[in-house]
Amino acid sequence: MPVDRESHPCPRCGERIWRYKPYGTMRALALTIAGFVCYPFAYLYPMEYNYQLGSLQGYSIMTGVFKLVDAHFLLFAAIIFMASIVTPS
Repeated sequence: MPVDRESHPCPRCGERIWRYKPYGTMRALALTIAGFVCYPFAYLYPMEYNYQLGSLQGYSIMTGVFKLVDAHFLLFAAIIFMASIVTPS
C-alpha cells in the first residue's frame, strides 16, 4: 500500500492502514517494564513440584543450580546459571 493511503480503510478487509501502530513505542515500553517487574518472581517460585517420600517438594531453576553445585558438577551448574539467569538479564 502506498504511504498516502495511511489511516484509510483497506480495500480488501476494511481495517485502517497504519505504517506504524499508534503508541507502539509506549506499548513496547510498558511490556518491557512489566517484564522487569515479573522477572525476579520467575526465579523465586518453583517451576515443578514433586512428591518425595510423602512430602511435596518444589524445584526452581536456582534449586537445580544449587543441587548441581552440591554434586560437584560445577561446569553444568555454571552453564545452567549463565543460560537461564545471567543471559536473559
